Amino acid sequence: MPLAGAAFSLKLDNTPTGIDNTTIHPQSNGQLYDLNGRPVLYPTTGVYIQNGKTVFIKK
Repeated sequence: MPLAGAAFSLKLDNTPTGIDNTTIHPQSNGQLYDLNGRPVLYPTTGVYIQNGKTVFIKK
């Protein structure tokens, strides 16, 4: 239930942000991950990520 008369403020200071460094991890020995990045032990039909590539499994 919304609060009557509720307000918020947002202050932007125009400070640039970004990615400074990246780290590359070694390949994962064939581990499958779901699209949320969670490891999958027992995959079923669907789309997964394996070694940085999209994989479709159909049974």
